[in-house]
Amino acid sequence: MSTYVVVGMILGPVMGEFSRRIPHLRSRALVLPAVGAQVAAWAVVILYPGVAPLWLLFTLALAPATGGPASLIAFDHARTHNPRHRLSTATGLPNAGGFLAALIAIFAIGLALDLQGAGTPAT
Repeated sequence: MSTYVVVGMILGPVMGEFSRRIPHLRSRALVLPAVGAQVAAWAVVILYPGVAPLWLLFTLALAPATGGPASLIAFDHARTHNPRHRLSTATGLPNAGGFLAALIAIFAIGLALDLQGAGTPAT
């Protein structure tokens, strides 16, 4: 957990600086690679035969840490592409979208656990 937090703290300013320097490429150069790294890390751990080694789990802790700073680029998009008098609404939409996506993910994980028979904490 500490690795996740420290990596997020380091990547936040780094990704912010890159977003400032290359505003026309921020989605393709920052967000999509972050999503790709997360998908790849999860796929390798899930598909790994047997118990995943510690180094692989450490790598898995690094990949999702890119998601926090990458998701904040949505606020930069909202600020850049909307008129000044609509900025509060424009920044509220990515914020609400992030919470909604998290709730949907939590529901989907719970549903998957229920479908495989994990209905109570004991099971």
